[in-house]
Amino acid sequence: MSSYNNILDKLNKFSRKYYTKLLLKGGLLFIAFGALYFMAILGIEYFFWLNSEGRFILLLLFLVVEAYLLYRYIAVPIFYLLKLKKGISNKEASLLIGIHFKEIGDKLYNLLDLAEDNDRSELLLASIKQRSDNLTMVPFTRAINFKDSFKNLKYITIPVLSLLVLWFSGNLSSFFGSYERVINYDTAYEPPAPFVFRLLSGELQVLEDNSFTVQVATEGKVKPTEVYIVVKGKEILLQKVNDLYEYTFTAPLSTTKFFFKANDVDSRTYELKSLKAPSIQFFEITLDYPSYTKRPSDILKGTGNATFPEGTRVSWKLKGRNTDEIVLDSKDTTIALNNVENEFSLSKTIYNEFYYSLSTSNKNVANYEKLDYQFRVIKDAFPSIAVKKVTDSINPNMAYFIGEASDDYEVRAIRLICYADNNKEDKQTLLLGAPSANYNQFYYTFPTGLTLEEGKAYTYYFEAMDNDAIHNGKTSKTQLFNTKLLDNNELNNKELEAQQAIIKGMDDSMEKFKAQEQSLKELNRGQKEKNSLDFNDQIKVKEFLEKQQDQEQLMQKFSRELKDNLESSDKEDKLSKMLKERLERQEIEAKKNEKLLEELNKVADKIDKEELSKRLEELGKKQQNSKRNLEQLLELTKRYYVTEKAAQLAKDLEKFAEKQESLSETKVDKSSPDVQEEMNREFEKVAEELEELKKDNEELKKPLDLKIDKNKEEGIKDDQREALEELNKQYGEEQPVGQNNQEKS
Repeated sequence: MSSYNNILDKLNKFSRKYYTKLLLKGGLLFIAFGALYFMAILGIEYFFWLNSEGRFILLLLFLVVEAYLLYRYIAVPIFYLLKLKKGISNKEASLLIGIHFKEIGDKLYNLLDLAEDNDRSELLLASIKQRSDNLTMVPFTRAINFKDSFKNLKYITIPVLSLLVLWFSGNLSSFFGSYERVINYDTAYEPPAPFVFRLLSGELQVLEDNSFTVQVATEGKVKPTEVYIVVKGKEILLQKVNDLYEYTFTAPLSTTKFFFKANDVDSRTYELKSLKAPSIQFFEITLDYPSYTKRPSDILKGTGNATFPEGTRVSWKLKGRNTDEIVLDSKDTTIALNNVENEFSLSKTIYNEFYYSLSTSNKNVANYEKLDYQFRVIKDAFPSIAVKKVTDSINPNMAYFIGEASDDYEVRAIRLICYADNNKEDKQTLLLGAPSANYNQFYYTFPTGLTLEEGKAYTYYFEAMDNDAIHNGKTSKTQLFNTKLLDNNELNNKELEAQQAIIKGMDDSMEKFKAQEQSLKELNRGQKEKNSLDFNDQIKVKEFLEKQQDQEQLMQKFSRELKDNLESSDKEDKLSKMLKERLERQEIEAKKNEKLLEELNKVADKIDKEELSKRLEELGKKQQNSKRNLEQLLELTKRYYVTEKAAQLAKDLEKFAEKQESLSETKVDKSSPDVQEEMNREFEKVAEELEELKKDNEELKKPLDLKIDKNKEEGIKDDQREALEELNKQYGEEQPVGQNNQEKS
């Protein structure tokens, strides 16, 4: 009977596979029919927009049909599999197996029928066993083919194709949106509008001080001709720009709700949020000028622009509204102002042109209000100083200066700087004044207050210093002045040179005087030969008188210069006194002649011929006297010059003798040839002056006996000759240049 039991077990497996096939088939049909019915329900609501009662009936029908399909195609096969419900019998299964396996036919059915016989004879049992053994090798489960169930997939293509059609049409989301209305059957729904509003303005946030433009477009089958915005219950027509609609909220703004409306279609409600903007409510800068300017502080309100001196301390003070931070931004730096209870402050010293901006920030916006400003800086000017030099005609060692110093604020000091040309580092500084004013006029007589040596060359200049504390006082200086202090001997030579120049000028003037005298004689002779004066005669008289006036003035000039020259000398000998007295008399006579010439010049074209002749004769007589006086004065001046020059040359020769003797006794070194050569040139100059003096003396009407030691002159020449010979011996082939001077001597 084990073979028969095996047959029963195989029949049981066949039954389970049979119902599994039914479950697979039922699942496919449930999906196909359920989806198709679900889409049908949604389609009805999509197209007809039923009321609540209609959507409730649709929901009930959907639930009933779907429950039936679930029971019919899913639950029943599961019940059979779980044997909760009686399924096909073994004989019914044998018939299905016999249909699939032709070789079995009804053999399996007969075996089951034979096994039901209650007469259990050995023959029956043997027959059952034999038949069971013959059927043992047959795979009953192969009679079930799962592929037959997948033939039902063709029903699923119907809802799938429907979904594709909806997807390509773009109505997929709106079609399945009907599901929500069916589920929420008790909620009232309005059919969709033929268009929808689409807001294009992005984030609805704006600073309260700014305007904001909203843009909206419509999408749908219908295009409305007019679109309105509803703000605080007021409808406002939007402006159409191309295919968009616009509306601008103007500042100042507050948080506002709005929606759009067109053709009885309303959009959802939007909210425009107004954000607090940072701003400056109070602006003040304090200018603390540098102390040296002595200017009081200034306060500027409402502006960040200013013009002030270099080194001014600027203090900003600002108050903000809705402001968390104020930043000062310049070319090189960014500084946040100090914030104490919404009062912002900063201090900075400004030295150069300063461009900057102030920007405000808070949690809503950064660097919102950016204001540009400029500081114009006035650099402290250098002081100015100028001097005018007047040289003392009597004493060349002295000079007079008139100077002016000024500054934009204050001149702190006026100084004289002097140094020897051979030692520029050793400077003498003389304070001439500390005016503490922006302008000062000063006077100085050089070399007062200085310690100078005769014969040395010096350079000096004036400088002014201002009170600029930032740069520790700036200085300006004048041009350089050069001088060399003359000793008494050199001063005497200068005076003699001046006398010589005066004498030469007087000689030239005397020649012109003689020419004028001849012109006067010719003019008198011409007047006597004519009965009356014509226009040309008057012109000649005028020209003569003008020349004569010029000549008189020139002679007066020479007289004054000679007088000044004599007064500068301390000598009071007989010749000097005589010359001064003669100059005083000549000055008196010159004034008389000048007065006569002025009167004659005024009436020359008005008086008659006889009167003019009389006046010209009178002028001629005065000229004769003036000529004699001038000749005597010139002769006396020349004698004075020759006397003084001879005395000076005698001193020069004495000085040369001492210097030559000193040089001869000094140990010879490499510089000796140059020193000796210089000595020779100086002596040649003195010798030339001596020869010129001899000529000047010979030109005198009564030449003087010049007391110049001829032997001393020859002695100096001999000393120079011996010195040169000694140098030639010591320096060999280094032939001194001075030998040429020796041969010439």
